Amino acid sequence: MQRFEVDCNVRRHANSWERILNLLDDFVDFLAKQWSESPDSLHPLDIPDIERMIAPVGVPTGCTYRPWHWYPITSHACWKAWKTGGQGTCSLELQRSARDSTWWCASLEEASQHYSWTRSPHGTFVSLSAELRVAMKASNVQVAASVCHRILDWGGVARRADNASRHWINDQESAGSLIRALGCAVSHLQPQAARLSRFDFNGIDLPMNSATTKIFAAADSSNATLIFDGRVGAALCLLVRRFLETRPSPMLVPLELLFYWGPHATKQALRNPSTPQFSFRDINQVTSLARAQASQRANIVAQRLHAKTGVAPDNLERALFMVGYSVNA
Repeated sequence: MQRFEVDCNVRRHANSWERILNLLDDFVDFLAKQWSESPDSLHPLDIPDIERMIAPVGVPTGCTYRPWHWYPITSHACWKAWKTGGQGTCSLELQRSARDSTWWCASLEEASQHYSWTRSPHGTFVSLSAELRVAMKASNVQVAASVCHRILDWGGVARRADNASRHWINDQESAGSLIRALGCAVSHLQPQAARLSRFDFNGIDLPMNSATTKIFAAADSSNATLIFDGRVGAALCLLVRRFLETRPSPMLVPLELLFYWGPHATKQALRNPSTPQFSFRDINQVTSLARAQASQRANIVAQRLHAKTGVAPDNLERALFMVGYSVNA
């Protein structure tokens, strides 16, 4: 009887893992379609509005087809690159003047092309990442700590000198353990790493938040770690919701596709894609471990999308960052 019970448990575990992999593959297939599908086949204007449209605001002036995603923007400097032309050609051929009040994209790929962020005096993320990796390779803790602080400045996070993430950097530097801690975090977050446990990312030795996720991504020389903050999480929640809405038998949000959204500084509702059927939690209400587990799941999705389509993880991250600014405008 005992042998039979063990065999059943092994079979049940195998079936559960197969289900997880199949669900992930289905979600990646969904992302691949959203990445490059032409807007006319996805969102023609004459289709009935679906319940809780991605952005239930007026279609931007000049649209022949409803964009895949769009929302109103502000006068903040972060939109300067977009308003002056962006980094890609809009496939919908909207009027240039519409850029002053609205951001849009025709697909996830175009969301990545329409990336817009304030140019930082502290350098680019690519240059800061290179500096951090050089310092880590040379075991130069002081330089590594300095670059970590500059990465937080670049991201506009942990602005106060007494912020807990800055304290963590300084404490790790003083103990001489910063480089080891960064390497440990990167190792844990790899797509092929073992599932994280309560002993990892306990919030003290390895905190996971909107500040440290940028540092961990910068420290990863394999470029397999996304910056998993509340804005990227909001976009993933939205995509998971829309994926589940397409399933023949809609289900509750499964653990393997569980992500978290982070509130906008002044308008919390902009980042919450939840519906009565599909509920997602605020990233600020979960532990460092839960954030790290969601980050690892995001890295698995990015790796599988890259294997299927060739889309680089950093391009996916840029697309998610832009979509996640407002998922319920």
